Amino acid sequence: MSRARALVAMAFLPACVVASPVSAQEAGGLGAAIAHEATAKVLWQNPSQILFAIEALMDRGMIASTRSLGVPGQATALDLMALKDGKVLWTAQLPSGVDAMNVCADTLVVAISGAVQGLSLKDGSLLWEQPLQGRLETGWEPSPAFAQASWFAEKAMKAQGIGGAFFDGGGKLYTCVSGIAYRLDPATGDVVWERPIGFSIHSPLITYKDMLIVPSDKGLLALDQETGQPRWGNPLGWIGQVRVVDDCIYGVPHMQGLCRFDPETGDVLWQLEKLAPSPGDTLFHCGDRTVVISNRTPMIIHTETGELLWSVDAGGRWADTDGQNIYYSPNGTKQIHAMSIADLKEKWVAEFTGFFFSRISSVKPAVMGLGWGEVEAFNADTGAAIWSWKAPMIGGTINDVTMTADDRAYYIQTKDGIIGFDVATGMPVLEYPGEFFFCHWMSQRNGTLYFHVSPPTNGYVAAIPLTGAQAAQ
Repeated sequence: MSRARALVAMAFLPACVVASPVSAQEAGGLGAAIAHEATAKVLWQNPSQILFAIEALMDRGMIASTRSLGVPGQATALDLMALKDGKVLWTAQLPSGVDAMNVCADTLVVAISGAVQGLSLKDGSLLWEQPLQGRLETGWEPSPAFAQASWFAEKAMKAQGIGGAFFDGGGKLYTCVSGIAYRLDPATGDVVWERPIGFSIHSPLITYKDMLIVPSDKGLLALDQETGQPRWGNPLGWIGQVRVVDDCIYGVPHMQGLCRFDPETGDVLWQLEKLAPSPGDTLFHCGDRTVVISNRTPMIIHTETGELLWSVDAGGRWADTDGQNIYYSPNGTKQIHAMSIADLKEKWVAEFTGFFFSRISSVKPAVMGLGWGEVEAFNADTGAAIWSWKAPMIGGTINDVTMTADDRAYYIQTKDGIIGFDVATGMPVLEYPGEFFFCHWMSQRNGTLYFHVSPPTNGYVAAIPLTGAQAAQ
């Protein structure tokens, strides 16, 4: 047996998928039937230290990455790669590392030390440089891996780039540097207007109709997109992540409850007394109700009146939703509860039997409970146990999970590699072994699984082709 194949066998040999209600002891044949070698072949792999998985780039079939050129604190190489085959389309040498990036029209906008640059998407040539001095605001946007059902049937803003530091509002480029909001011309880098607004606190800029909505430590501000003139302001202070759903604006002022703002005037229509999670977590409308899913306090609110209809202390475990039901675990338990959003009635309760219970993930027809190297799947309609899986070694950690609501397979990342399961049966459909010190990102699109990892040595980005049951149909 070759050394490579021996390592694969060591990584996956003890793994066992158990189809409930069969016990682990009775399932020895099933475990033995699992292939003990990699079932996934790498389509392509490129070195990468920092990956910029920008949706606007990926929609064009590209992905960007940076890597050091061996001179600490100096030159950085920016590679633009084709998603299809990993081919490096062009490489640009930058004078420093990249703090943020986005795409606006045909320009790749990057923030480097002391300036903002516009690079040609076609060949990477420098189109312009704008020396906007100061601290670039890098608000964050949750990835689909942590909000599987957050984007369905929802008219939400789409902040692109790493943290949404550059916001592309329909071909108009906005950013915030040291308390000043700017609109830049993406073709030339010229400043169209600038407006002092106070420091934005980890909050992407968003647009509503013809206004730019700016959350800052001075409150929530609305600026005219064309002139930068203030349209309205609400001085509540330190408004965190702000979301626009349909014609509603939601935000959480510092140490206060969730607010719904009037989008035309900025007035507070209602505010919860209960401290609320940031609406940067999953927030959507379901009938006349506003649903907020977080890792602390999932809640259901009457959209018009602001009446808190239901909430629960989840104790740090991520709840999840399929749009019709909420799946959560009360603090201090290892139970998974399913509750209807429409009538607030509990549908079922299941018990997670693993050692450590950390989060819930809903991917029909199953609801998954994830623990310390363990996955248990339950029927989404009845709560009956379907299948379970344990990592090859005790303490084999699950670093991350990525999934969309339409996928047929479920992929987890452990320190020993990536494993994919058929959602309905739990049978393995993909095994990719590797020493994953940390897997930063994983995404599935167009029949391919993309991931970025940092093993003990050099990081890389890679792609695995998915076939048959592995790929979403």
